[in-house]
Parts: sequence; structure tokens; C-alpha cells
Amino acid sequence: MKIGIYLINIHHTVLDDLVKIFEPGINEIHLFISNKLLSSLKVLNPKIEQQAVLHIYTGDSLNRYNKIVSKFSENLDYMIVSPNSGRQGIISHLFLKPRCKYLFIDVIFGDAYLNYFNFFVFGILWNSIYRILYKLQMKRANGLIYSSRSVMNELKPFINKKMLFIPFNFYDNNRLIPKLQKEDYFTFTATGTMEKRRKDFSQLFEALKILINDKEADISNMRIVMLGGLLNDNNEFGLDMISKSKELNKLAKFDLIKIFEEKFIGESTYRHYISQTNVILNPLNMENYKYGKFCSGMSECISYSLPGLYPESYEFLEELNTSSVKYSNANDLYLIFKKVISDCEYYKYLLNEAKKNSKHFSIENIRDEIYQFLKLL
Repeated sequence: MKIGIYLINIHHTVLDDLVKIFEPGINEIHLFISNKLLSSLKVLNPKIEQQAVLHIYTGDSLNRYNKIVSKFSENLDYMIVSPNSGRQGIISHLFLKPRCKYLFIDVIFGDAYLNYFNFFVFGILWNSIYRILYKLQMKRANGLIYSSRSVMNELKPFINKKMLFIPFNFYDNNRLIPKLQKEDYFTFTATGTMEKRRKDFSQLFEALKILINDKEADISNMRIVMLGGLLNDNNEFGLDMISKSKELNKLAKFDLIKIFEEKFIGESTYRHYISQTNVILNPLNMENYKYGKFCSGMSECISYSLPGLYPESYEFLEELNTSSVKYSNANDLYLIFKKVISDCEYYKYLLNEAKKNSKHFSIENIRDEIYQFLKLL
């Protein structure tokens, strides 16, 4: 089978997982990606140039590149297409017309129809134009891919298309990070960039303040790791989080919170801290994570078989139910922290459930679902 994967703007871990899903060496894989994405991918997968045929977008005319890709697609059986971002990206997709069966990854979670997540921010006139163009791409495709079952259900009245649910991180026992040199701390890790639209740290910081002031709680071996970069020097939200973290460390009289002041977290640094993690913490801004929209923390819970903490209103995957804990306010989160770090049996239960639950999303299971879906197109 000849598979094309067109992902100019997407996270390199997602691309690496898709390559693994389609079994390099068994299927012929063609990647249509940017130089920037290739550089990130090589760090994660140094063998990528042996596993796939690369068709690199060098940064010139995206319209011309898409015409070339469309012509080449005559040689493929299927394509997986993720739309480009921004005004130029949306317009350029008018020139991307795969001549084989293809699946469209709807990266804006149905917002062309639903307008739940406010992805269209170009003004009233341009928003209308871009919605029309985006809907056109959805209608052209033979099938649509979503990482939210709720969004799929919401969309069914609006568009009659075959839809496939897949999480964009998969469990693969071969990539679990050995924890033989685990530091002697109980670590809660929050992943993802320090952006206001993504994160809400108010309940977390309030819970930590309560915990620090609880004289009966032994938090000397507890650590919070904020494993996300600032993205840019003008990130006032992120800079404020750094300042508040330092204040809490001062109150605790030790470095309770590890926070990064870099724009981006390097792959080796990221993997090191994930390897030290006991529980994934998800202090989400729920305005941006409605209807089961995937967050990076839930991805890591699947990938690395870890328990997760989530805001009450977040729709995590039902398969993760027994390894996930919800909190509705700061006091809830404080009590959860206290229980998890003091009750070894409770933590062992969560961890064992996480190991079982993540296997629902094994690379083999997801591969079977995708292959069966392709046969229906």
C-alpha cells in the first residue's frame, strides 16, 4: 500500500506516530512536510529518511507545492491530509486536490460548522470566506479524522461524511522511558506551552498554597514540574506564572515548583522530566478544551501509561476513567495532592489502572481501526 502523509504544520510527535502506524518497510510511505518539521522529526526519529520518501516544502510558493503534491498523489492509494494554518494556509488548500482517496484531519475540531473554539479570528468578512473554504476541504475528503468523539457527534447533523476517531498519541511499549534512575521525588508534571488560552493555573496555585500551609502534610518529597515553554519573550501570562511559582517556592522554603523560562523545551529535556513523572497534571483553560478536545497531558497519559488529574468539566477519554481523577476547585485539588502523596496503595492503584487503560490505544489497535476504516472509503 502506498500512503501519503501531508502535514506541513503539525507536532512532530504526531507525525512520528502516524509513520509508525503505517508500518515502514511494509507500506510505502511518502511524507509531504516542511524543512522545519523534518528537523524536529529527525531528533525524535533519526531513521525517518530510511522509513519514508520525503517531499520537502522549502518555504517557497505553497500554492505551487500543493499543485505538485496533487499531481503526485495519482501514484498513491491513500493520503492523510492536515490543513495548513493561517490565511495563506487556508487559501493554499484550494490548490491541494488529491487524486487518490484521502482522509482530512480536522485540526479545528469542527469549528467551520460549530464555532465552539473560536479558531476563526480574521474579522467578520474573512471568517465567512475561510469557513466556506474549510468546509470545501471537508466535503472533498473521503473521510474525516477527529480526536474528540463529542465533536464527531456534534457534527453529524451538519455533514454526511465517514468519521474516524483516533487519539494523536498512541501507546507503544517500545518507547516507554526506563525509570531505573528515578529521582527520589513524587512528581506531578503539567505539559504544554504556558499560554493563557491553554492553561489556567489559578486553582493549582491556590491548592499548593493550602498544601504548603497544612502543617500535617509532608510535601518535602513532592515536586511540580511545569514542562512547557514560554513561546516568546512577550508572554505576560507565562512570565506571571514564573513569578507566582517563585513566590510559592519561597513560601514552601524549597523548590517545590520547577518552571522553565526558555521559549521551547528541548526533546531530551522533555523526555527526562517525563521519565521522572508520577502523575500528569492538567490545569486547563476549559474555554479552549470543551467537547473532549485533546490536551497534551492526556496524550502523555496514553503514551507513557500515567494517571492524570483534570478539571471537573473536562471530557477525558472514557477508557482512561479509572486512572483519571477530577477536581472541581482548589480545595479538591489540595485533597487529591495530599491523598496521592501519602497513600501508596491509592497511587499504586492509579498507576496499575493507567498501565491497563493505555493499552486500549496501543499502536496495534489503532492501526487495525485505521486499516478497517480505509477499506470502507
